[in-house]
Amino acid sequence: MGGAVLGGMCFGLVIGTLIGAVLIRASVWLYNKFTGGPESPSAVPSPDFGKACGIALATTGANFVVNLIMGMMMGGAAAAGGASPQGTQIVAQLVSLPVSFFVAAAMLMLLLPTTFGRAMLVALCYILVCIIVVVCIVLIVVAVGFALHSR
Repeated sequence: MGGAVLGGMCFGLVIGTLIGAVLIRASVWLYNKFTGGPESPSAVPSPDFGKACGIALATTGANFVVNLIMGMMMGGAAAAGGASPQGTQIVAQLVSLPVSFFVAAAMLMLLLPTTFGRAMLVALCYILVCIIVVVCIVLIVVAVGFALHSR
């Protein structure tokens, strides 16, 4: 049983890294589109797919470590204060959103030759691309559901 769980986690990490790489490349492309193209003085160089995979994997690892530490600190503080586990979990997730954003921007700054400000804008483009992808998937699922239901 443990081997299957570990195998599933590794499979998920590989698939997540590949998807993250595509999303990073799309985010850099979108940022460059907003700033006047890849030849613009404020453009961010587009990473090749391998480098984008490395950025996605490094960002996932950094976010894991940072959020693990934050979770332990918040869990300890909540236990000492007698707070409910559900409320603590919600607060921890809300706090982790901006922290994860800044960690992603920092990783982009470190792994791409760009400034922190531009990396934050690329991270915002990443969020925008993710929202667009999720909306498209939801629309496809709803359309298929309506098509199957109307038969």
